[in-house]
Order: sequence, then C-alpha cells, then structure tokens
Amino acid sequence: MDGVIAHGEPPSPVNALIGYAGAVKRLGVFRDSLSNVRGRHAVPTFSVVLIGTTLWTRFETSQTDVTMSVHAAWPSTGDVVVVH
Repeated sequence: MDGVIAHGEPPSPVNALIGYAGAVKRLGVFRDSLSNVRGRHAVPTFSVVLIGTTLWTRFETSQTDVTMSVHAAWPSTGDVVVVH
C-alpha cells in the first residue's frame, strides 16, 4: 500500500532476470522496513506471493531479526498469506 512493492505488468521474457532481481530487491526493502517496526508492533511470520510471477517469499520473525526466504515453494502451515 505504501508503494514499496510496485504494481505493474510482469516482466517480459527478455527482461525476466532483471525483473526478478528488482522484485527481490524490493522485497528486501520491505523486509528491512519490517525490521524497523518489529520492536514496536507484533509482526507475524507470513508469506507473500507475487501473482504475475508466482514468486513465493516467506518472512519469518524472531526477537532479533526478520529473515526472508525468496522463492519458497509455498507458505508454511499457519502463515498469514499476502497475495499481491
């Protein structure tokens, strides 16, 4: 909603690798923003799927960090799922 992960058309086959790298970079920025608010707000473990590319990414929170697993096979049982 804040524009961290941009809406748009999926990348063309020619630009797929560049598009993938850009998506991973934006997901990393999103992870970093979660790390900044984690201390003030409860952040559950969750998975995000980018529909155009079917790219699953899992964000797991701990008391000290938020980790990101890009290209996860699917969400884990109990994950909140965000569809984008």
